Amino acid sequence: IATIAGGFLGGIIASRIGVLKALFLGAVLAAVSAHRAYLEAGDLDQLRRGKRVTQVRRVVRERLEEELWGSSGLAPRVESSLRSDATPYDVAGEIVGEVLGSRERTTQAR
Repeated sequence: IATIAGGFLGGIIASRIGVLKALFLGAVLAAVSAHRAYLEAGDLDQLRRGKRVTQVRRVVRERLEEELWGSSGLAPRVESSLRSDATPYDVAGEIVGEVLGSRERTTQAR
């Protein structure tokens, strides 16, 4: 019965929008269904969790960027430190050490 109903519905759609458009629409729907099945077989929930973690990391990076380099940020201090012959690595090490609260950790990492 479903095959008959599907054929009848397909005929109506084909006559209304054209055979090529109906075939294209069917191909798109089949591709979407196949993609959904693929994602569910590959643990869709795990994929979503991974995307959410990536989104959190992006938001943290954006907020830190704004806090550190925004209008009241560290740019003037960085420029001043660089004028005093400090290397970019030295200045970055100081800033990262302050942000993390541990100067020794960043000094040892180099």
